[in-house]
Amino acid sequence: MSYRPGFYSLRRRVICHASAIFIAVCVVGPISFIAFDRAPPFELAGGHTIPPELMAGKPYQFGWNIIPKRARDCDGTVYWRIIDSQGTIWATPPAPSLFATFIGSEPRRVVGRERIMPSGIPPGPVTLKSSMEFICNWTQKHWPIRVDFPDVKSIIVK
Repeated sequence: MSYRPGFYSLRRRVICHASAIFIAVCVVGPISFIAFDRAPPFELAGGHTIPPELMAGKPYQFGWNIIPKRARDCDGTVYWRIIDSQGTIWATPPAPSLFATFIGSEPRRVVGRERIMPSGIPPGPVTLKSSMEFICNWTQKHWPIRVDFPDVKSIIVK
C-alpha cells in the first residue's frame, strides 16, 4: 500500500469527532438531564388539619389536595414547624416521607403521617409549616429538590 498524504490524519479526525459525538450523546447528555431534573413529583393545592381543631398533646394529621405533575415515586424527608399564637416556633425532627394516598375525585387527596401536637403549646391560632426534600435520582442525594408546602392554618383549643 502506498502512502497517501492526509489519509491518516483524516481518519484520525473522523475517529476523534465520532468519539466526541458519542461521548456527548451517550454520557454528557443523560447526566445533564438527570442533574437538571429539578421538578417535584407533585404540587400541593392546599391543605387542612385532621381534626380541624387541634388539642395540645393530641395527635393530628395533614390532609393535602395534590395536583400530580408527573408520576414519579421519590424518596424524601419531611420537615415540620409550628408557629403558635405567641409567635413561638415549635420544630419537630425531620422524618422520612410516608404518605398514605387514596384516590378520590380530582385533585388527589393525600394524608400525611400522624403527628403529636406539643403539649406545652398555648391555645389560639397556629400556622403549621411543612417542607420536603425530594430525592428522585442519584444526583439529588447531594442536591435534593426542596419544596415548601403551603401554610396550614388551624386553632388550638383547650
